[in-house]
Amino acid sequence: ALTTDGGGAATVVNASGLKLTTSTVGGALSATATTGNISNSGALTIAGTATFITGAAGSNIILDHASNAFSDSVTLKAGSLGNRTFDDITFVDSGAVTFQTSVDTDADGELLIDGSTDGAVGGDLSVRSINGNITQNIALTVTGTTTLQVDPSKNITLDNVFNNFQGAVGITRGNNVALVDAGAIVLGASIVSGTYGVTATSGGDITDTGVLAITGASTFTVAGGQSILLDESSTYSSTVTFVPSSGTIAAVTINDSDEFELQALTVTGDLTVTAGDDITDSDTVTVGGDLSATTDASSGAINLGTL
Repeated sequence: ALTTDGGGAATVVNASGLKLTTSTVGGALSATATTGNISNSGALTIAGTATFITGAAGSNIILDHASNAFSDSVTLKAGSLGNRTFDDITFVDSGAVTFQTSVDTDADGELLIDGSTDGAVGGDLSVRSINGNITQNIALTVTGTTTLQVDPSKNITLDNVFNNFQGAVGITRGNNVALVDAGAIVLGASIVSGTYGVTATSGGDITDTGVLAITGASTFTVAGGQSILLDESSTYSSTVTFVPSSGTIAAVTINDSDEFELQALTVTGDLTVTAGDDITDSDTVTVGGDLSATTDASSGAINLGTL
């Protein structure tokens, strides 16, 4: 445990891994694991800036205690010069979290991922804000899965057009959620109490590997010639809109556990709709390929009057 009086700072260095127990630091904290990982088994309450340094490439920083409270900026550094790579990163804070560039410091909620490429995570990324939003001012590149969680009344906005989420992106909990990927994006299991907007900016499809539970309106946007293929049995409680950022969408697959209403849509290829109840449309739907509409309910109706 580390405890300082008043505004006192603390520095700790370990030749291998570093596991922090419950600690309260009135000033700045610098924690270094020369050859291993950094983790915490107790809450960290840090009034000043916090810097966590892993010396070996491919190390993990796991700061996952639910009572962590960082009152200033936090830097996660791979290598003493920020010139190495991370594997997994897990970060929990009592307040808001903003992914920030390494040139900005001294602001509550800023999280700096400082490696050979700033904002890059070689493994999985998991971030939870207990009482605030999750936002970004730097593009994220995540090789593994990305898991995000906020209070149901708070928002997650990761809308940088240069984001590159190579694994599935899951929302454990959140209100309004906006996700943007420079290429394809895979959606993991998600619970969203507000709106859900997902964009694959160019050269990639939107697909899913987990069940989505979306209370508000959902909007899925892809570039012309790309597809939206959501075949997990999810629950969309409001409207679902498929939008081309340019040109025309290639194909759409959607699976709703309840009734489903198609909005205005044009696809050059196939449209596949599966629902647990009625399937209807509210505007013109144009399908260049095959149309498949399936209702799982014994009394479910299919009424597509504006094809």
